Amino acid sequence: MHAQPFVLLGRQKARDRLDLGLAEYHELLQTFAAQLTRTLPMVALEQGDSDAPVSENLDRRLKELAESASLLGADKFVALYSKCTERGRPVRQQCPALLQVLQELERSLLASMQGVLNSKAVCAPLSPSEGERDIMVVKTPEMTLRISGTAGSNPYWARVQTIISNQWESPPIAMLGQPYTVTVKFRLQRDGAINDVVVQQSSGNAYFDLAGQRAVLRPQVLPAFPAEMNDAYKDLEMVFRIGVPVA
Repeated sequence: MHAQPFVLLGRQKARDRLDLGLAEYHELLQTFAAQLTRTLPMVALEQGDSDAPVSENLDRRLKELAESASLLGADKFVALYSKCTERGRPVRQQCPALLQVLQELERSLLASMQGVLNSKAVCAPLSPSEGERDIMVVKTPEMTLRISGTAGSNPYWARVQTIISNQWESPPIAMLGQPYTVTVKFRLQRDGAINDVVVQQSSGNAYFDLAGQRAVLRPQVLPAFPAEMNDAYKDLEMVFRIGVPVA
């Protein structure tokens, strides 16, 4: 009977295997999270029913991710990637399976990161430092939808913002000491399809950026444009802001 491949090797086992301290392991996780942040939206956008190969850019991203995943013991993704590349580049009809495994890996990665933070919290001071007192700690960020070429708002855009906002899940990052703002840009087609999701302006934290991208991607399809809107598409920006300085 064969053991099931790991989604992500346990924190202590990974540290023992790589002979890393907690800080070094945390840094490796952050690097891996940044790679995953860049790769997930591309896999989601390139999935399809054809046997056409994925873009060279995505192929390169997947290869880099697989190399890092092998270090962290993400055997399930590594095995699937190896199978998808037996005859060359992965093809678009393999992207749904890759996406599913990557989303599972994302959840495990966030849980592992939370464990690292909890370990650090044991030795953390009970009260915030003087600089940290200037930061308001909030679990749900302020979210703003920006629409190109449109002044003000209307019920349709308010609905779009609400749908995306409801997909937010707080990432496992320490909220004290630094505010975070990430701007996620995407194109919304007339039929509600979401395309070209990218981080327009990074928060400087891969986990926070990933949470913003995930909130935009999760609906998959948003409501179609109302009849009075004649545009074929709209370029939008969703801004997620947390830890606003207290006046």
